[in-house]
Amino acid sequence: MIKYIWEDFENENLKTLRDEYKLEQVVESGKDEYEKQLLLKNWVNKKLSLGYNPKKEYQNALEILEDSQRGEFYCSHYSLVFIQCATVLGWYSRKLGIDYDHEFGEEEKHHGIADIWSNQFNKLKE
Repeated sequence: MIKYIWEDFENENLKTLRDEYKLEQVVESGKDEYEKQLLLKNWVNKKLSLGYNPKKEYQNALEILEDSQRGEFYCSHYSLVFIQCATVLGWYSRKLGIDYDHEFGEEEKHHGIADIWSNQFNKLKE
């Protein structure tokens, strides 16, 4: 059995994220939970420019969004922002990573995605 470990819904950084970026407003036009989750996904996509520039080790979505106009971001950044935004809106979400077999110390070339639990469909959605 795989044990899920979730972000803390009461994390102060997440509360700041919710308030500073008005996340309730980002999803308020959604007719149901799934549509709101898609609105959040599209918002994150528009906020971050795609690229590969891993110059900085980001610790949270606030740091990434603060740099969003100055940098290029890749899949792990998108995942982290989406997961933390989803969490503060009350949804369970997690990051999944796919990598290839490589030697310890070799550069990894993983791909990170986020999935989110849908109460509406009673299953995980990617």
